[in-house]
Amino acid sequence: MFLTSGLMHELIFFYSTLRKPTGEVTVFFMLHGICVVVQGWWVKYYKWWCPPRAVATAANPGGGIDEKVLAEVSGMMVLIKDTGRWLIGSGN
Repeated sequence: MFLTSGLMHELIFFYSTLRKPTGEVTVFFMLHGICVVVQGWWVKYYKWWCPPRAVATAANPGGGIDEKVLAEVSGMMVLIKDTGRWLIGSGN
C-alpha cells in the first residue's frame, strides 16, 4: 500500500512538473510504512503508551516534504495562469 502510494505520487509529480522522478517521494512513503509497522509491533508487544492521534500528527514535521510540495504547486499555478493568459491572448 505504501509503495503504491509513493509510486502514484511520483507519477503525479512527474505529470505536474515534467521533471524526472527522483524516488524521494517513494522512499518517504516506504519509510512511513516501515515506521507504522514498527510502531504497531512495539505497542502490541511492549504495551507502550501512544500519544493521541492529534498530538502525534501535529508532532510529525514531514521532513520538509510539505515545503517542496507547496513550491511545486505554486509553480504549477503560475504555469496554468500564464498558459491561460497566452490562450486568451491578453499578452500579460
